[in-house]
Amino acid sequence: AVAFSPDGTKILTGNENNPIKILDANTLELLYTLNVYSSHFTFNHDGTIMAINNSGSGGFTLYDTKTYKPLATLEGHIIGTLEISFSPDGAMIATAGLEGNVRLWSAKDFSLLATLKEEDGGFISSLGFSPDSTKLLTGCFDGTVLVRDTETYRLLATLEGHRNFVPIVGFTTDEKKIFGVSAAGVIKFWDANTYAILYTLKEYQFESTISGNRGPYIDSNKDG
Repeated sequence: AVAFSPDGTKILTGNENNPIKILDANTLELLYTLNVYSSHFTFNHDGTIMAINNSGSGGFTLYDTKTYKPLATLEGHIIGTLEISFSPDGAMIATAGLEGNVRLWSAKDFSLLATLKEEDGGFISSLGFSPDSTKLLTGCFDGTVLVRDTETYRLLATLEGHRNFVPIVGFTTDEKKIFGVSAAGVIKFWDANTYAILYTLKEYQFESTISGNRGPYIDSNKDG
């Protein structure tokens, strides 16, 4: 697995058989090796934090990208942690566990803010914040996309229509539309205010979607 820092200066690479290495993206010089084995990792939006899934014990450990020292471990999900997403405003971190719950954390002191129980949607396959950080999307294994208010934690809408699980969720860059991409390569768009279904694009290769930091955004001028 590979991840690039937002500013394009660092590369993370590693898997369950090889330790995670941090490389200079320009020279490919080895900067640091972490004694951690995982294929699930990402950066926060400003590139100051690396989040690495703990394959054996569950949870995500956060590392400082300058010192490579651990900052905190986000854990507490009953069965293990599948997904992580950082809010664009730098205030929150969301994690999703195999039990189907989402945990919201403070990105300042890493304290737990709330546990959101998402039993209706089953296992969670993706997370994503809106560009203004006021909404959190959860893509679920039953094909639904749940929308929550990040201040009140209230469930705002359950977006339906997919027949397969949803590994990618996000907003268009103008924040007017929500999209979800299913495992079958179908992408659906909903109105971000009324939550009405707008249109569907079929046979879309979701592997090529701009994935960003588990919170992808599609250019509003390119989505029709």
